[in-house]
Amino acid sequence: MKVAWLWILVLLLIPIKVFSSAVDKNTVLLLNFEKDSLVMKGTELVKVTDLSGNKNNAFVNTQGGESAKKLNVKPSGPPAVIEGKFGNALYFDGTNFLEVLTSETLEITSQITIEAWVKPDVLTLGADNMTVLTKDCAYYMVLRDNGFLANYLYGTSSPGYHLSKKTLKAQEWNHIAITFDGKKIILYIDGQVDNTIDSKGEILISGCGNPQSIGIGCEVRIPERGEANHRYYKGAIDEVRISDVARTADEIKESFTNGLQLSVNVKNKLADTWGRIKIN
Repeated sequence: MKVAWLWILVLLLIPIKVFSSAVDKNTVLLLNFEKDSLVMKGTELVKVTDLSGNKNNAFVNTQGGESAKKLNVKPSGPPAVIEGKFGNALYFDGTNFLEVLTSETLEITSQITIEAWVKPDVLTLGADNMTVLTKDCAYYMVLRDNGFLANYLYGTSSPGYHLSKKTLKAQEWNHIAITFDGKKIILYIDGQVDNTIDSKGEILISGCGNPQSIGIGCEVRIPERGEANHRYYKGAIDEVRISDVARTADEIKESFTNGLQLSVNVKNKLADTWGRIKIN
């Protein structure tokens, strides 16, 4: 007992920086790329565990959960684990990617928030988009037209891509987020509102037949589409989160300022799980 109290006293005396809560009832996907979430086969990364508790795990270089076959470019290997904005990140070299298979929790129709940290090597690879995260024929968060943050929501009253007013910076960390509350789309860059677009209606689960996979680092085409992956991304990505609610401006700013941690009881799936606590 004395030892336990001694540790508590030590922790109280050490200056610590506690990060914002990453998981709540509205978090449906969280990939923070920390060591404990990375599944390796030998020395190669094969899977990233979803920390939301919804088992929306990300698989490396797959289509429909199987080794990818319909490709425009052959993956050089798995994305590399590198130093990120907070802890680890993944580096995508313009050939590799992650796939998250569709699930009921990801088939969002009413409200959504997509967030990530990105450090692009370049602002274009020649295609119209560089994919940060897309659920094909449903919802998109991409870099478009040489570095503008862009969003596309299938089925809403303002179709097409909506762009930020300013561009992102190459070879620097940028926090990006997109929210939709059924009435408007808001684009955020580095914790600040960049653009607001009136948009009503519901997001289509899929405008391409059956619901599609989520692609991170490229637009993933599941085998039944019969088309190759495209719109690859080159650079680092960290702290990817999808929520089934339009998060507030204060919540987005907190994610930008403090990063993401795990410190809640999630639908009785996780028991007071503590993620990252950074010590100064």
